[in-house]
Amino acid sequence: MQRAGAAPITLRFVGDLVLGNNHLVENIPPEWEKLYFAGVEDYLKSADASVGNLEGVLTRHTKTLKATGSGRAFAFRSPPHYAGLLRQMNFRAVTVANNHSNDFGEIGFADTLKHLRDASVAIAGLKGEYATFEVKGLKVAVVGFGFYPRQDMIQDLESAARLVARARAEAQYVIATFHGGAEGDEAIWHANEAETYLGENRGNAVAFARAAIDAGADVVVGHGPHVLRSIECYKGKPVFHSLGNFVGV
Repeated sequence: MQRAGAAPITLRFVGDLVLGNNHLVENIPPEWEKLYFAGVEDYLKSADASVGNLEGVLTRHTKTLKATGSGRAFAFRSPPHYAGLLRQMNFRAVTVANNHSNDFGEIGFADTLKHLRDASVAIAGLKGEYATFEVKGLKVAVVGFGFYPRQDMIQDLESAARLVARARAEAQYVIATFHGGAEGDEAIWHANEAETYLGENRGNAVAFARAAIDAGADVVVGHGPHVLRSIECYKGKPVFHSLGNFVGV
């Protein structure tokens, strides 16, 4: 990434991160921690920073809001010290604007924020806010969007544009990242239209991405469908409509 008058920086963007789920496996073997990023550690660390979507929570709280016995709902919970593992792998920021950040209620969500902050991982996706970190003396802003009212929503293009513009006024580089769209193999193909999944309005990812770039984003990174989607160039800026899963267990 290089804007006029600013030094180039190297960023790695990844999709969904679901590390060991101790809601399913109570005692995760410690050796798993070396396996999650074993094949990509050098790749992540060779960049100035990496950014991903933390799909789940970092907490010891055990009460989930999901009816997981139905087979159609999933709750993702990882050990709190995994926040430090993310930072070791060069994740300078993650977004929590997704449909699993509240799997263990407000307690689980608050624990997640605390553990990420303690590990010096910036948090994108909090409503009305954006994450920032510095690389080579330059400020990078990460603005995260989801499709629920408790998050900044990709369905609300005007509000999204205002938040991106706020970040643009502060930072040399602005990344807009979103969680949206339908899921599964059939969701690989998408159009410039609103998508629904499981009865939920999950936004028009194409319209959102273009509105974000119009407002000042340098790049738009999508995730949520759990499959790879198209990449387009809009006004000279890249849009990754879905990076799919990166780490999932």
